Amino acid sequence: MVNLPTIEIKELAAYLKDVDNFNDEVFLVGLNRNESSGKRAVVNSESVRIKALSMILVLKGSITITIDYKEYTLRRGSIVSILPTHILSVKSISEDLDGRMLAVSRTFIQTITQALKNRTFSISHMQMIKKPYYQLNEEELTLLNNHLTHISGLTHLDKHTFQKEMILISLLELMLDFANILMTDGALPKDLSLTLTRKEEIFEHFLELIIQFGKEEHSVQFYADKLFITPQYLSLILREQTGQSANRWINDSLLIEAKTMLKMPDTTVQQVAEALHFADQSTFGKFFKKRVGISPLKFRNS
Repeated sequence: MVNLPTIEIKELAAYLKDVDNFNDEVFLVGLNRNESSGKRAVVNSESVRIKALSMILVLKGSITITIDYKEYTLRRGSIVSILPTHILSVKSISEDLDGRMLAVSRTFIQTITQALKNRTFSISHMQMIKKPYYQLNEEELTLLNNHLTHISGLTHLDKHTFQKEMILISLLELMLDFANILMTDGALPKDLSLTLTRKEEIFEHFLELIIQFGKEEHSVQFYADKLFITPQYLSLILREQTGQSANRWINDSLLIEAKTMLKMPDTTVQQVAEALHFADQSTFGKFFKKRVGISPLKFRNS
């Protein structure tokens, strides 16, 4: 979980240990420092956006993360849902950490949601965007951990004819049990046919647009035009929903892409500047250094 300089789910295995993997679409990751002192190790990882639906469940110890700039300290029974639109960074990990991380590709998730096409998930999706953290009781913790254990075992059934279908069903059961927990405790509306507010719809659409156009479009005006609102109103909505401005979201999205590309072998700073549609390498260099504190070349070689 430490220092994940990636946004592609298929690259998770290269950076994490103790990984159960199904077709680079479903990962079950063990989060275990194998230590017992209980001290907290400062990590300060780079911010990343993982192109997957991810869940972190803590069984022991603690881990402090930020999701969209808001800090959460996860302890036993804590669970967070991390969507592809979320910006994630890890701040510290206790040496006695024991937990699990599930990561499921967007295409695999789409297959699951198609099985529930008669239910509306916009409310639950927005709930995970705005409130990704939840504290489970012991019974709920055991239930969800058992689901993860079962999914982990299924990733090793390589010779089973219906392995994919069994994993799909198990993930669906996990999602339904988690949704039921949230509904029972009042953290999620029981009526999933409810509609989002207008501001929530704009926020959700903005996140989709920034993933689609973030590399080439750097202005608030572009996204406001796409949403048929003014730049001022877009920034107002984002501040209300997340506490951050539209410019902050756009710039951080660019930085995530830039940092990832700069670490790729044989990729030059000029190529990164061009891929991110900066006017020239100098303009990109000034943008990067202002926000990171060092030049793109120094970052690439660090």
